[in-house]
Amino acid sequence: MSKRKLLFGSATIDYTLQYSERRTLGITVTPEMEVIVNAPVDAEIHKIEAKLVKRAPWILRNLSYFLSFHPK
Repeated sequence: MSKRKLLFGSATIDYTLQYSERRTLGITVTPEMEVIVNAPVDAEIHKIEAKLVKRAPWILRNLSYFLSFHPK
């Protein structure tokens, strides 16, 4: 498990990368404002980051949604 960052435009997405015995890449956005990426053991980092860039609008939309429930 490692903490990583992805720059998408002016936004920075902090995420936790976990490798496990699975066939596909999974991205989870939690209500605690965490982004968890579960990747296959043999996945290359540039392919993981390419998928994250593709899914970045969805990730940012979900982070914004969960942020609306946090106290000010």
